[in-house]
Amino acid sequence: RDAIAVSSCSDTQKSVAATDTAAACTVMRRALYLIDHHTHHLKQLFSKSIALSEYFKNEAFYQDRLRRRVKACNDNRINLHCVGLCATKSERVAYVLETLGFMHTTINLCDEFFSSDPHYRISTMVHEFGRLEGINRDEGWNTSDIFLWDGIFRTLGDLQNYQYIVNMP
Repeated sequence: RDAIAVSSCSDTQKSVAATDTAAACTVMRRALYLIDHHTHHLKQLFSKSIALSEYFKNEAFYQDRLRRRVKACNDNRINLHCVGLCATKSERVAYVLETLGFMHTTINLCDEFFSSDPHYRISTMVHEFGRLEGINRDEGWNTSDIFLWDGIFRTLGDLQNYQYIVNMP
């Protein structure tokens, strides 16, 4: 069994998707490790960050969703589907469908995803992981805002930040 379920993709797309998904899962695992073992350093370093200050106000919300994502990564329960060319004006390269408030369980990957920079693809996967957790766009920049999710995991999943924090006295 493949590590992830990938449908309607070429072999090359499957390989890229698997690599990028594994990297996004690593971002999630780094963030969870920092949250579990270095919260005091996170508060010291990032308390004034918009995204992290929102995290500190709603730790249980984010920890619950992060733990579910890490579990999905560890259990290889990530569904991907290649959908072909999306050609949208919003520069969409991937998406999770929502129907009447219900989030589907598959990340749909556009052809444009595969021609993107690897770092952009990984951050896109992290973003879509948030969508799978039901996090959307909230105009009030409240807890369920997808761009806060992106900021939190861009900070906590960054390798340089991670190495710096784990080596702090």
